[in-house]
Amino acid sequence: MIFYQLYSQNPQIVKCKAGEALFEPGDPGEAMYVLAFGSAKYVDMAGHAEAIAPGGVVGEACMVEAEPYRSRVVAVEDSEFVRIDRQRFIDLVSRMPEFALEVLRVAARRLQPAASVVIA
Repeated sequence: MIFYQLYSQNPQIVKCKAGEALFEPGDPGEAMYVLAFGSAKYVDMAGHAEAIAPGGVVGEACMVEAEPYRSRVVAVEDSEFVRIDRQRFIDLVSRMPEFALEVLRVAARRLQPAASVVIA
């Protein structure tokens, strides 16, 4: 992931304390996020979880479908996320094909629940 383009033009940083949820199922899906600092856990509706490290993307499905979030993301330690709203997403995808491919890889992997790793 190339962070310079994410930060360079008026970045929106969202800070979460350890244990705090970035979003919950049913929250309005208005943005996707890239973890910039810290660590987080993504948990889907079936209870499958994955660890999110810096550079990891969450909330990506909401950029394609304007629907509420279907997962929960919680900070494992104090963390910072770069918020990417729909307009910035469209801009990044048009300027950075590698960004679009990374988001597609994440979305495709999460559509296959058997590939998820359960974290206690």
